[in-house]
Amino acid sequence: MKTFFFIVVLLSAVGFGWFSLRDFLRKKRFFNAEFPAAWEKILRRNLPEYSGFSASERAKLHFRIKEFLSTKTFEACGGLARVSDEMALTIAGYASLLSMNRRGKAWATLHSVLVYPGAFSAPEEESETESGLVERERGKRDGESWTHGSVVFSWQRITRDIALHGNGQNVIIHEFAHQLDSDDGITGGNPPFSSPADAEQWRLVAARELKRLRSGDTGTVIDEYGAENPAEFFATSVEAFFGKPEAMKAAHPELYALLEKLFK
Repeated sequence: MKTFFFIVVLLSAVGFGWFSLRDFLRKKRFFNAEFPAAWEKILRRNLPEYSGFSASERAKLHFRIKEFLSTKTFEACGGLARVSDEMALTIAGYASLLSMNRRGKAWATLHSVLVYPGAFSAPEEESETESGLVERERGKRDGESWTHGSVVFSWQRITRDIALHGNGQNVIIHEFAHQLDSDDGITGGNPPFSSPADAEQWRLVAARELKRLRSGDTGTVIDEYGAENPAEFFATSVEAFFGKPEAMKAAHPELYALLEKLFK
């Protein structure tokens, strides 16, 4: 009986090893394969920054895109028939724009990307008014980042942001900024700088710039939604950093310099 049990365990281990090896070899072929011309065409159309990249920058972006596509699950929701190659590649492309120069495996805690055709209903939220009453509301959302491993998008909003490229708004960048912010399990507007000194400098500069945004200063180029809280301030700052970098650098030089360090 013990011999039979040992054989079963051994075969199971061999089987597991075979499937792991097969999966490894499949992924290795995928990573070593030439980046498809059809994919490049989609990136040129939907990721305007791509056309200005050098050959080495494109190689880094291609690697991150392949890493993303090989490790994340895409789910069609809300009546969407399927997540097309264009949808998946566009989302992976913008996510990889944030991670292409950062070290280590990107988006390690993210497992799935949910795509709706349009705005979707958010879970019911409770908030307390000044009089002490509790309000419950279900709003419509164009994007959400969940700390338990998912991001959610409206494809309609994504295409709108692409069409209006340059206005500093991009829902994919916004939600992946939240994912980056939540690396430590808390989405609080304190991104993961490699240097403690830079992290402390971010807290000081971001607090000052958030106060400036809330004051209604017309010189800011950060979206007013960032005034909601430090987490939204970080996400909208990242949108401005990638979406209108020259204006961001001129209006918020200290923030811009810190985000340059964060995204290398």
